Amino acid sequence: MNPHPETAAPARRAGARPPAVAAHAILAVAALVGASCTYGVTVRAAPSRAAYAFDEPLPARVAVFTDSDQLWRDVQTFVDEGGFCAESNYPVDARDALEGSVVGTLQPLVREVEATPVQMRRDDMVARGFDLVVAVRAEVFDPALAATGFSSLEATAALGLAVSVFTEDGLLFRESVAGNAVQNSSGVGCDQGAVDLGNAVEIALENAMTELGELIANAPALRETFRSGSGS
Repeated sequence: MNPHPETAAPARRAGARPPAVAAHAILAVAALVGASCTYGVTVRAAPSRAAYAFDEPLPARVAVFTDSDQLWRDVQTFVDEGGFCAESNYPVDARDALEGSVVGTLQPLVREVEATPVQMRRDDMVARGFDLVVAVRAEVFDPALAATGFSSLEATAALGLAVSVFTEDGLLFRESVAGNAVQNSSGVGCDQGAVDLGNAVEIALENAMTELGELIANAPALRETFRSGSGS
């Protein structure tokens, strides 16, 4: 018998846990949310409407070929001490988005534009009535997702493209364009990481398209070619 009943510990309910243990359990479960899960990332075409053309649209019929093999990555979350979304995977596929982005960007900047599945040789280009072939090759693709704090995400994307422009006389010029983006979310679940990554890649793609559009629309070599009557 307890000689001091007023100091007796209150009886625990069956199955109850001490508050500290319960709190730790909740944190542990929350930290594991999204662990070993895969979230597919949707990347849509992101043509630029911000490309500035100093002159009228280029009077050219343009064939576009895109080499987008590099635009696929399986992104794994970079996790800090909190462990939020540890081991979550985010497959990012921007391969289909590149072609639509280039074509959509060039449509208001040239007389006519058409995508082609293979890079054209000179004879095919002339036979089909194209004035230019624009070949766009993905060289840099670096999407990433970091989980910071308890429920904060930061998605980043870096993109680099090589742009080659051909006339019937051969390579006219080759340049590089690039785009970068950052997207942040807080108080969210791991599935939001797929949304943030998709948005970051699309913004980076759109930024690169602005550079590409201005490169084609304002290139002195192209303007001179069509002023001299070499183009149709």
